[in-house]
Amino acid sequence: MRIITGDECGLLKEVIPELSRCPDGSGKASAGIAQPATDEGVSRVLENNDVDNGTSKMRRSRGVVGMTFVPPQQNNNDNNNLAQYCALRVDGSVERWQGQIPQNGESTNFKNNVSSKSAGRYTKTHSWNNVFHNQQKEEEKGESNKNVGRPIAIVGSSSSSTNKKVIACCTSMGKVTIMDMFNLEKGVVAQYSAFNVNENNNKITVTKGSFQNRDIATSMAMDPAPESNRIAIGGRERETILLDMETGKQIWKAKNLPRDPQTLLEKPIWGTAIEFLSMDNVESSHSNLLVVGTAYKELRIYDIRASSVQRRPIMFTSDKDKERIVQHRITAVCPLSKSNSIVVGDAAGYMQTVDLRNLKRGVVGRYNGPSGSVRQIVQHESLDILACVGLDRMLRTYDTNNRKMLDCIYLKQRLNSMLFLNDPTWSSSSDRKNAIYGNDNENGGEWGKTSDMDENGDIDQEDDVQVYVDSDEEQPPPNTNGEQNKTESSSSEAETDSSDDDDDDDDDESDDFESDSEDSDIEENVVVGSKKNYNGSKKNSPAAKRRRP
Repeated sequence: MRIITGDECGLLKEVIPELSRCPDGSGKASAGIAQPATDEGVSRVLENNDVDNGTSKMRRSRGVVGMTFVPPQQNNNDNNNLAQYCALRVDGSVERWQGQIPQNGESTNFKNNVSSKSAGRYTKTHSWNNVFHNQQKEEEKGESNKNVGRPIAIVGSSSSSTNKKVIACCTSMGKVTIMDMFNLEKGVVAQYSAFNVNENNNKITVTKGSFQNRDIATSMAMDPAPESNRIAIGGRERETILLDMETGKQIWKAKNLPRDPQTLLEKPIWGTAIEFLSMDNVESSHSNLLVVGTAYKELRIYDIRASSVQRRPIMFTSDKDKERIVQHRITAVCPLSKSNSIVVGDAAGYMQTVDLRNLKRGVVGRYNGPSGSVRQIVQHESLDILACVGLDRMLRTYDTNNRKMLDCIYLKQRLNSMLFLNDPTWSSSSDRKNAIYGNDNENGGEWGKTSDMDENGDIDQEDDVQVYVDSDEEQPPPNTNGEQNKTESSSSEAETDSSDDDDDDDDDESDDFESDSEDSDIEENVVVGSKKNYNGSKKNSPAAKRRRP
């Protein structure tokens, strides 16, 4: 599998996790261990197929905001093309890239690797500067100094198999730009305003004071249905709306939850992650449900069908601290295919699976690993693999069946977005299995399992545990000759008895300076001392006490 990542420094990188799995001393690949970006499997996507010599410029003003798939050109019949995608940058520019699989014998960006399972060749075919700037319309209306905001998202085809001819870009002030990928010369075909913003309605009302709302739009998503032209946009103190990309008209708007019955205050609104729930029914031309994650640690599910009369959430999580299933701001949401669950990522690095059939039940399972804000979560379109990127500079892949981490690759820069490329290299069943579990598995088991492991992944081997024995009470090792042990024990007992008799004789011959009562006390001390001083110390032994003057 191939993954394209974009970071805040403007770098695009191609990652092949199968090649990044470095073997350890035992010859088996180590899963879940971060690999440096200089190892095999990671290469930069450069312009004009230049060789990466470390001199490529990194600028935060050219940071990658997001990426999306675009359909191939109509006159392009090359079977070696991986995919074509567009990248939105911080300065408002959009770039179109085309990838190609290297054939055997062709040079690649990887060292000593010319096979088909190696780095692809990427070319930037088109570029548009500041797609949110329309000079002709601004000169007519006299709005040349109007603030359009910063780019927040670019949406298009959810996978390389779905061909949507248009893509949409949005800014933080709600300005939407529609681009036609079949009309590359024209590029921008329409521009709309998602929210009617003026000087009077861009103030934050949740907090005291006259603070300006600079994050009016914070999240955006496109309906993955092939025949749908709807996009969803949500923001701070702005309800989620649906826009028609052809006309720019608002076709649906969400409604907030009822007021608090005790304080009569409205529920705060701030949608930070939006996703359409794809339907398993192929005949359906639209998605019927919309999932919205908020900055106030809530999940809301809306019914967006045209026949629906309810605009309030049909399901939502509790806003009480003790009943929350997410404890931090939600930053990414990913629906799982062939399942009734979604994966939610938050600003603290927690990733967890939530069952949509019962939101009150809480979290089904958690994905361990991320330590920074999760920026994007993507599922592979054909493999049971889930990948995520975030501010911890790591690319992690997981098995969606057991939520175990398969790969953890260090990419040096803070990551914002990623794409799963549809690579025909792993088209066979064996290659697809190796893409998940690695190439070193001889027994055909799961990734990281060996022949000594049982079904649960535990080592099927009993530990050799020795019972602790005190050094003072340690017994001599057993001898095969039992009679010899008996004779040695009997001789030792005879020697101790004889020594005790000699001590008694010596005591009788000494001066009688102790009374009968003292003798009784000494006998009691002897009994007590024999119990307390079982360790055989000479200072507090019974014989030493009897000899004291």
